[in-house]
Amino acid sequence: MKWQLTGLILFAFFGAGCATNYRTPAAGVSLAAIDDTDIRELYAIAPAALFPANIALLRVQDSGYYTKTNRGYGHGRYTVVTTRDIESDASYEKVGNLPLVRLIRVPIRFMMPVTLALAVLATFGATILARRVESSAARLGLLLAIGLAFSAEATFAPLRTWPHEEEVRPVNQFLADQPGDFAIVEFPLDPFGYAINARQVYQSIYHWKRLLVGYSGFQSRENIELLRRVRDRFPTDECLDELNALDVRFVVVLRGRAKPSLLSAVAAQPRLERVLRADGRDMYRVLPPVTTAR
Repeated sequence: MKWQLTGLILFAFFGAGCATNYRTPAAGVSLAAIDDTDIRELYAIAPAALFPANIALLRVQDSGYYTKTNRGYGHGRYTVVTTRDIESDASYEKVGNLPLVRLIRVPIRFMMPVTLALAVLATFGATILARRVESSAARLGLLLAIGLAFSAEATFAPLRTWPHEEEVRPVNQFLADQPGDFAIVEFPLDPFGYAINARQVYQSIYHWKRLLVGYSGFQSRENIELLRRVRDRFPTDECLDELNALDVRFVVVLRGRAKPSLLSAVAAQPRLERVLRADGRDMYRVLPPVTTAR
């Protein structure tokens, strides 16, 4: 039992890294197991050239082709897509209705139970190998060698971490003290700034207000277009009207990352009321449009 517990801890710790290379199964793949009839028919066609020959599969779409999982390459009349799209709106809707799915913000976190299961299975394998070694020192050396091997594999894809903040930032404390459930947005805004968006999601645990951005393995095209539109039009009246419609009540501006032109435009916008300045951040309240009496 002691060896099983030791092996489980080692594999759970060292086996958490993501593999960086994919290797095809050594036994090959059975084409009969493929359900797509058109793929089986394509594989049944004999090649016109003698092997070895290079073969590439691709799709040709209109210019600017874009989906949830893929996009076209090229800027001419046509674009090239290298893989198929297998997801659909109906598929995402079914997944979203599964129990406990909404408790996980990042879909890739579903790999954690799989990683734990693989670590447990690997522990059983290590236990069997350890039983075949008579010397205690040899057993310890075997476990350390396996652990070092997993550690070396994990170094190819190191994980970026954010230091835990013991003190609550003034901006987050201000938001936590505000009543009601509303949304906030931070500028400069980058729809694909996953590291920046992940930091915002992490810091939201201090105030639990909704965010206009998020950190996820999937972003819909509508959401990306919305973020780009807000980014490009901020801080115009049209953009603030859209933020009001989205129930965005406060805007955070990072002075160190914002361009001088953006800072000047924000300062000149009468519908942005600054309520806090701290830690290189300016907090603005989004005011409704001014109506003139007739």
